[in-house]
Amino acid sequence: MNEKFKVFISVPLSFKEYCQGAIEMLERNGCMVDGNWWVNGALSSDKFLERIKDVDACIVGLEKVDREVLMNTPKLKIACKFGVGLDNFDCEAATERGVVVANAPIFNCDAVAEFTIGLMLALVRQVVQSHQELKMGGFRAFIGPELLGKTLGIIGLGNIGKRVARIAIWGLKMKVIAYDIAPDKSFAAQNGITYDTLDGVLRESDIVSLHVPLTPVTRGMIGKEELNLMKNSAYLINTARGAVVKEDDLYIALRKKKIAGAALDVWSREPPVGSRLLELPNVITTTHSAGSTYESCARQARVCAESVIRVLNGRKPPFIVNPDVLNKITLRD
Repeated sequence: MNEKFKVFISVPLSFKEYCQGAIEMLERNGCMVDGNWWVNGALSSDKFLERIKDVDACIVGLEKVDREVLMNTPKLKIACKFGVGLDNFDCEAATERGVVVANAPIFNCDAVAEFTIGLMLALVRQVVQSHQELKMGGFRAFIGPELLGKTLGIIGLGNIGKRVARIAIWGLKMKVIAYDIAPDKSFAAQNGITYDTLDGVLRESDIVSLHVPLTPVTRGMIGKEELNLMKNSAYLINTARGAVVKEDDLYIALRKKKIAGAALDVWSREPPVGSRLLELPNVITTTHSAGSTYESCARQARVCAESVIRVLNGRKPPFIVNPDVLNKITLRD
């Protein structure tokens, strides 16, 4: 790069703490880096737009890169998602504006899968309740089911869902059934997985784990009717996106014990201030942390930095989300 490009980063504090190498990579390649390192949530729309109005590139976690932002950032060449899900990006508007959208789609899959299994174990064995009991001076034993031989239903058997399935099958000796709009029959055959309809997975599973992106089709896909299909003894785990589940319906199902419990890492509104789900004893709640490990943050940071550097140098990023933008701009391999 012969000129200085401005890059704005707004991601969790973990990016700065564990991904300094990626920031240094940007600076070595002629970028001036400005950052917002948030702990309790993303910037408001107005503050975000103010910070990026004259930047060449941005790397963001939760801020909305919508049409208004894209039409008021004339220098912006690439908007990169620190992570996988693109529900906060308007890719169509970005393509119209000639802005490349990139993400880091595979670099936190193992982290999310491990966290999902951890939530599963904590949920069924009531680890959190036991911890709280001991902290309060009690010493009551908590009893829950073993996972051995139980049926895990995975809704969305993509990169993360497949990793969860492998751990469950080969590590915990569970039976796995799955629902996906694009079945990978080869993977299923290799791992003894049976595909079923959404209703079938919900009916037959002892634990249901969600691993779908948030799209118009998946928004609210788990509501009252779907929850009523589940066993009274079944558990729901969501490490995908909060809005995939109708939270009011889940609250009623949990309060009335139509299902046994739930573990939620993601929320329709983050942070979930005032959510009634936080009041329930049969819910484990975490802070959208499933994908956050030292290693995954570093991997995602590196690929985001590489994407920015490549586009600012007129080259294609490793993971381009809106390839139609190449009809408006020229990037070489």
